[in-house]
Amino acid sequence: MRRRLTSVAFTAALAACATPSPASADPIAADPAAASVCLRASEATREAMGRCIGVVGRPCVEAEGPSTMSEVLCWSAEYDAWRAIIDGAAPSLAALEPGRDPARFAAANAAWSAWLDAECDYWARQEGGGSGEQVDRVQCAARLAADRAIDLTLAVRR
Repeated sequence: MRRRLTSVAFTAALAACATPSPASADPIAADPAAASVCLRASEATREAMGRCIGVVGRPCVEAEGPSTMSEVLCWSAEYDAWRAIIDGAAPSLAALEPGRDPARFAAANAAWSAWLDAECDYWARQEGGGSGEQVDRVQCAARLAADRAIDLTLAVRR
């Protein structure tokens, strides 16, 4: 039950960070397209694609100025950029391998998402609460989403 609540809270926090309400301040200086642009421009190697991790979050934090809020918002934008690549991989993989069952890919992504929640909850709890926990959680999610997106992108390019 606690794990489910943590997962729901984590998902809600990411959604709140990524979708500014009409009453919120100016949008953050994040370019979500930077992740997919970087992947397309890189060589088809894990190492080259790995250099794309942070292309949304780091410049955003630099532009916004270092603070807990900018870290959380900017790294949430990074997570969202990689998650969009993950979500877009299903049709590409299905087109390459029409015999594959799309339901199995959906199940694999659901299991991966549950693992991401648990993994990032574990690492974020090392902070012992407070604002550092939020930053660790969202940076973890962004990093793991990037790794998954890179794996799927490599699979599509093969």
